[in-house]
Amino acid sequence: CYNEMYFTHLNALNRQDKLEYYPKLVNHWLETCKINARQTFGLPGMFLAHGYLPPIKADDVYPHTINTWEFCMEIPAQVMKIGWDNFDYGGDEKYLAETVYPALRELAIFYAAYAEKYNDGYYHVIPTMSAENWGWTYQFERNRDSTSALSMFKWTFKRAAEASEILGVDADLRDKWLQIAAQMAPYPTYESEEGTIFTDVVSVNPIGVGYSLFAGVYPTTLADEINLDSDPEEIEIMLRTARLVKQSYNNRVFHLLGLEPDLDLQWHDGVKPTPVKKQEDLMKVVYSEPERLLNSRSGRIHLFPCVPEKCTVGFKRFQARGGFAVTAERIDGKTTYVLIESRRNVLCRMMNPWPGSKVTLYRNGKKAEKLTGSLLKFKTSKGEKIEVKKS
Repeated sequence: CYNEMYFTHLNALNRQDKLEYYPKLVNHWLETCKINARQTFGLPGMFLAHGYLPPIKADDVYPHTINTWEFCMEIPAQVMKIGWDNFDYGGDEKYLAETVYPALRELAIFYAAYAEKYNDGYYHVIPTMSAENWGWTYQFERNRDSTSALSMFKWTFKRAAEASEILGVDADLRDKWLQIAAQMAPYPTYESEEGTIFTDVVSVNPIGVGYSLFAGVYPTTLADEINLDSDPEEIEIMLRTARLVKQSYNNRVFHLLGLEPDLDLQWHDGVKPTPVKKQEDLMKVVYSEPERLLNSRSGRIHLFPCVPEKCTVGFKRFQARGGFAVTAERIDGKTTYVLIESRRNVLCRMMNPWPGSKVTLYRNGKKAEKLTGSLLKFKTSKGEKIEVKKS
């Protein structure tokens, strides 16, 4: 199911070899998806709908399923994110140009045509489905501005603009995409007894609903928008949402935002989040939750953001956004080794592993510049190895 694909952690693990099927799927069906955009919606670009695209020759007939699936408007972006992450974490700009951008560009064109600007000054997504919930409702009462669609429309515009800048193409489209991204409608919220929470569609109280999937947490779990470096108020709302809305996929919100969940949490399907209080607990979940060790969803590298306080743990050549391979070690709760390998000529942004201390960079074994501050920013060159040491 295209709405159940959360694979960024595999890129953090340096296991994008497990994900090549999905970019191949998109490109195999791309021309037919363009036909689908024209025939079904009368719009330019491409639209890969939720459903099951069979392993057959892609011709001029799009294999439709059911319309309650095919109006989950975030789905093509959710599929495209896999290819983008393969590039963004792996750093291969040729792969971006040849495998990712052609389809991403067409999707951004479609989304720009589908989103409509209303008198309130915002772009809205109507109609759209909250996947696996509600179905069609009278006057689209629950088929408008789902958090899933809004977050992935913004994600698509921003990533397409970023790709076009990297590749030096489509500057005119880039400006339009960024404009729309900045004016997308706010995420729907609900005022609970404990404070504001995100919901999946306007006016729905999500507390107590037996969700199969809950779109209200997509800005963290999928769109990477509410992350470790977001506004503290947004983080608080997202954590409250994940705690109060009982859906098992929500448990990933906690470690992505650097917090252990309350052990008393209960979930409607009987699933409880995995508490990681001791080192042996961490070893049980590191394959499924590697971003406890390295989280770069904000574009900044955070080392060991959600591990037991005094644990001893290390990792070798995990990947970070920007195309970095990172190796790091932590002994008794203290970071002892950090190595950055760059695959591109880009700026590296890393949170200081030793808060309050100066650090020294060693570039390809040679002592280089010293840096200070909570956020370390330094230029890197393709193929360069940079060891970061406490001064």
